[in-house]
Amino acid sequence: MKVVVTGGCGKIGKWVVRELLHCNNGISHSVTVFDRFAGPEQEQVHYLAGDILDLGQVFEAVSGADAIIHLAAIRKNGLVPDDVTFRTNVMGAFNVHEAARRLGISRVVTASSQAILGWDYREKDFFPEYLPIDEDHPVNPQDAYGLSKETTEAISRSYAQLGMDTIILRPNFVVSPEQLNQLTREGG
Repeated sequence: MKVVVTGGCGKIGKWVVRELLHCNNGISHSVTVFDRFAGPEQEQVHYLAGDILDLGQVFEAVSGADAIIHLAAIRKNGLVPDDVTFRTNVMGAFNVHEAARRLGISRVVTASSQAILGWDYREKDFFPEYLPIDEDHPVNPQDAYGLSKETTEAISRSYAQLGMDTIILRPNFVVSPEQLNQLTREGG
């Protein structure tokens, strides 16, 4: 199966690529990583540098894929100005889904965030309306990042209504093994 991972050099992406290459279920994956910076070529991984904001580059990157795992985005609020966060995350999601639709790629997995629920880590505490939190929990984004992820989910749902298989994941508090070790040492 040919899988394109946008943002495959990022915090989550590099682990997703690793898992795709080391599946124990007998499925052989050919992986293309589409990211701002090309990584080192590996036996089953092709790295393609590009920009998710350029629909033509997205078309080139995903052409021939069986599935796309869309992880490329500004990963949290406050890294860049709010308009850049919103534009990058929303237009990137649109470009990936639109390219998939036009090229007949029927499977897209997209990373969202718990930030659409109301966690913003800056100004106000978030209290869920009920536990456990599920897909039906009301959303109430508090910043440009959360709003961009809510819009990203709407984009994914709209393409699902057109017949595409879409999956939205909302990872919560992603830490690398190094960060986890640091938190463990600090007692955090």
